[in-house]
Amino acid sequence: GVQDALAALRPGLSGVTIDTGVYQAQSFVDTAVHDLGVTGLASLALLVLVVGLLLLSWRRALITVVAALLSLVAAAYVLYLRGTTFNLMVLGGLAMALGVVVDDAVAELGVVRRRLREHRASGASTSIATVIAEASGAVRGPLLYGTLVALLAPLPLLFLNGVAGSFAQPIVLSYAIAVAVSTVVALAVTPALASLLLRGGTAERTSPALRLAHRVFDATVARLISRPRAAYATLALLLAVGLAVVPQLTTRAALPTPQDRNVLVRWQAVPGTSLTEMDRITTAASAELRHVSGVRDVGAHVGRALASDEVVDVNAGEMWVSLTDSADYDATLARVRGVLHGYPGLSTQIESYTQDRVDAVNAGAGTGSDLAVRVYGTDLAMLRSTAQDVGRQIAKVNGVVQPKLQEQPQQPTLEVEVDLSAAQKYGLAPGDVRRAASTFFAGTLVGNLYQDQRIFDVVVWSTPSTRYAPANLADLRIDTPGGEQVRLGDVASVKVVPYPTQLRHDASSRYAEIDAQIGGRDVDAVLRNVRSRVAAMPMPLEYHAEVLSQLAQQQGQDRTMAGLAIGTAIVIFLLLQAAFGSWRLAALASLMLPLSLVGGVAANLLAGGDLSLAALLGLFTVLGLTARHVVVLISGYQRLEAVEGIADRGGLVLRATRERVGPIMLTAAATAAVLLPVLVAGSRAGTEVLYPMAAVVLGGLVSSTLVTLVVVPSLYLRFSPAVMVTVRGVPRSRLRPRGERVVTSSPMGEG
Repeated sequence: GVQDALAALRPGLSGVTIDTGVYQAQSFVDTAVHDLGVTGLASLALLVLVVGLLLLSWRRALITVVAALLSLVAAAYVLYLRGTTFNLMVLGGLAMALGVVVDDAVAELGVVRRRLREHRASGASTSIATVIAEASGAVRGPLLYGTLVALLAPLPLLFLNGVAGSFAQPIVLSYAIAVAVSTVVALAVTPALASLLLRGGTAERTSPALRLAHRVFDATVARLISRPRAAYATLALLLAVGLAVVPQLTTRAALPTPQDRNVLVRWQAVPGTSLTEMDRITTAASAELRHVSGVRDVGAHVGRALASDEVVDVNAGEMWVSLTDSADYDATLARVRGVLHGYPGLSTQIESYTQDRVDAVNAGAGTGSDLAVRVYGTDLAMLRSTAQDVGRQIAKVNGVVQPKLQEQPQQPTLEVEVDLSAAQKYGLAPGDVRRAASTFFAGTLVGNLYQDQRIFDVVVWSTPSTRYAPANLADLRIDTPGGEQVRLGDVASVKVVPYPTQLRHDASSRYAEIDAQIGGRDVDAVLRNVRSRVAAMPMPLEYHAEVLSQLAQQQGQDRTMAGLAIGTAIVIFLLLQAAFGSWRLAALASLMLPLSLVGGVAANLLAGGDLSLAALLGLFTVLGLTARHVVVLISGYQRLEAVEGIADRGGLVLRATRERVGPIMLTAAATAAVLLPVLVAGSRAGTEVLYPMAAVVLGGLVSSTLVTLVVVPSLYLRFSPAVMVTVRGVPRSRLRPRGERVVTSSPMGEG
């Protein structure tokens, strides 16, 4: 690429030193890949360690780790086959599915372990493969409903518009593929591995960590299950924390700021600032920035190249500031800003290349105001006059606040206007006058000189003392076809006039814009009135106006998202009703899902408080895990009620909940083990999206565990109807209390 081309040119550039390391966007990608690799290896090692310590069985630990890794690798391969580019968004979606992937491996293995233990104790002649297949099929029923809830929850993100929608779509897609692949692996691969590795009758041990969890459960939760006041107190605590934390969250950006150590400083002086002055200021600022602690190198340029795509003049410049790897990112940028603020009169902007691309898309996506009216035309003076008339008309509309014509910065510009009659008197064509003026003021290339394998342009130009004195420009002499000379001022008017530094275009049409805010009335009503007034205005030929409203677009998207969220909540509620066969239990489970997110929201506040798209990924991860745990837990209660009756519902619920302590704690510990290295690494190149998600998930695991093991069992006893569940294979020989109804479901194991 560029490096190879520069290397090939080096023999011909003797005496010239080329530093290619001043600013390279590729270095951010290389650093991000390296950091992700190190963090991923640490997460994998910690996952293996935690699973091994909690299971105390290399066979079960191997099955769990292999099933989780296989699900993620298979999902990545499916994305590759679809032609999906592997980026941070895809990585975020796979990380979002991590909780479900781990829970799939843990839940099924727990049921298989219990069924094998019961099979060996009974001495039945059924084959091991049959026992494992039956156990796998039993756990899949309730987990299927929980998985569908986890898949449905983030679907409204697919309908986001703009930059947020562009980021959300690959996240949700990769998440959905990972969850689907995990389900396939749990159905096909995990039973096969269990059949191969768990055939022997080796003695099983319970890890000290799980024994401690059961002792804590027996000492605390077991005593509180039959006391709904404890559940109410826990709910009140979670609700109070949620109400205190949510108002403090902000939504500054769709994604966290990329931690790119190559930042771009754009700064601009007032229009008309000379190139010499900008060179002086930029040189002084660059030298001062090089002495800032944490800055490795600084490069700069002023203005733009002739063929550049940037629309700037010599009053604008850019500096590329490279930070050292060991420097504190935020503190170093704060020191850089302090240096730049020491140059009054210059507007500055600091951003990375990635953020610059995102800002460019955002700038083209909207006007930045509630209401904007763009007037399109050709002549600048006519555009301004017409736009002012439009501004006066829309100011009369009730609800339009402070309409203002967006002024364009102007700079002194030399204008040479040919006097046609005077030029004809001397035999001069208008083009002759303009070419001569251009030669004097801008220079004309007339040839090239070749020396020492280098090329020098030969330019005819007036002397600096002439072109820098506008008062003397009219005295410049122009050759006439007759061999005489005439003053430029005799055939043209020469004057310095203000002229816009940048002509605004939409496609190929010039435009002037009137911006305003909307207040006191419905946005749609204001827009209708504004459009009717603008449409009734007479416009010059080939001029027209267009009414835009970013606020209306945002409100429309908000209404769409709210409707989709409500629809998704209804579908989730219906899925829960189908899982439990009870409207009351479906309502109970639906209320538990948002409360389980409180810990994640609080952790997000501690991690910065910005409710970005990355933080939402963590919330959806926690919601999916909670949905699966709650569905499995309540289905387990119903199964035991069908098998053993409801004479001792408190003891039954306590036993079923205690059986779920191990799988729930193992899932939480394994998920935390994977995300803990990300949290320790902090927000750095490659982990910007994962860091807030990790903080949210780790906090959410706490509240999710409280809701699942403390609140749900107690409220189930309080609000669940007296239900006799008829399980396939279980005879309906038990008496049902009066008013009790019958629901058919599949047997549910330990999970």
